[in-house]
Amino acid sequence: MEIALLVAVIAVVVALLQGGSLERLSATKFRATPLLLFGLALQIVFGFWSPSWMNDVAGLTVLLVSNLFVLAWLTVNRSLPGLLIAAVGLLMNLTVITANGAMPVSADAVRAAGGEELEISEGALKHEALDDDTRLGFLGDIIPLPALGIWSAGDLVLAAGLALLAYRQTRWGELTADAASG
Repeated sequence: MEIALLVAVIAVVVALLQGGSLERLSATKFRATPLLLFGLALQIVFGFWSPSWMNDVAGLTVLLVSNLFVLAWLTVNRSLPGLLIAAVGLLMNLTVITANGAMPVSADAVRAAGGEELEISEGALKHEALDDDTRLGFLGDIIPLPALGIWSAGDLVLAAGLALLAYRQTRWGELTADAASG
């Protein structure tokens, strides 16, 4: 998700260089924003805090619930450019995570992206090594992008959707009366 946001920032910069404005982007009207904020807050909190009750099942539940909140927000805002595409990308990731209990990561892709060895930390809630038992491995983190890490097809689709939103709203979004006069 972090890299998808980086791609969106790059899209904003490109749109600004082509005459877009941050005022246009800031005038974007999002609906049900608490869904997004709650989903992201859950991921952040449990990314830093690992309570004693957090076993594999609880971790997977937190991960899925937090992402379902984000998916609900994307769906509610699907009329905005790119957000339906982003929802499809997130759904792709949720599918492979649900099928495996975590996001499978290819050791070969890690090496191809410039990493040395696949390191999955003990108790990691989001990742596991891709192996012969992995279900839907083609949806896992298997795409090496040097300097950007390992991506899944869902990550690429999610990033494309967020970049489209950022670019279109910065370049051609509608200004509100307040933003136009300020």
